[in-house]
Amino acid sequence: MLASLFLLATLSLPPEVQAEPALAGRFVERDPAAGQRAVEQGIERVVVEFPSLIRPLVRHYLAGVTRHCSTPHIGWDGPTLIYACGDKELFRRVPDGVPFVWQVPGDDETPTVTLTLKDERTLSMSFANDLGGRTQTFALQPDGNVQEHIVYFSDKLPVPLEYTLVFAPTAPAPTP
Repeated sequence: MLASLFLLATLSLPPEVQAEPALAGRFVERDPAAGQRAVEQGIERVVVEFPSLIRPLVRHYLAGVTRHCSTPHIGWDGPTLIYACGDKELFRRVPDGVPFVWQVPGDDETPTVTLTLKDERTLSMSFANDLGGRTQTFALQPDGNVQEHIVYFSDKLPVPLEYTLVFAPTAPAPTP
């Protein structure tokens, strides 16, 4: 009788019971000055590869493209990722690794985006266009902070531009 009840209870469960990823919440850049230094150091590792005459121009250009969100929000509605910067929701998509074209809010840019949930603690977002692209990997650390590793790539750069930022949790994940 007990075995029959267990079998009945097991059969009545939904076919896919998935836990919400642990990487969720509202975050704020833990140390903006350290983050800015990391960006500048990443830029300098690239700039040094260029001839000295054009380094100031390259430095200026790269400083302009390395903007990042200092207040990311990562939430989940079932398997659907809800990603926002500040109070501005940027997209709701299942991070299934399937590329899609995204219209950047307030801009003419339409990069191809690929979202991948590597495990319950690591999310990768790749943005690509004709000039190159950027990959952002958010990884939940054991202390509750989130590291965001950013890599810019282009055939116009002699080496990728890389840096890592650290974010602290400020609130639970936004609700759908």
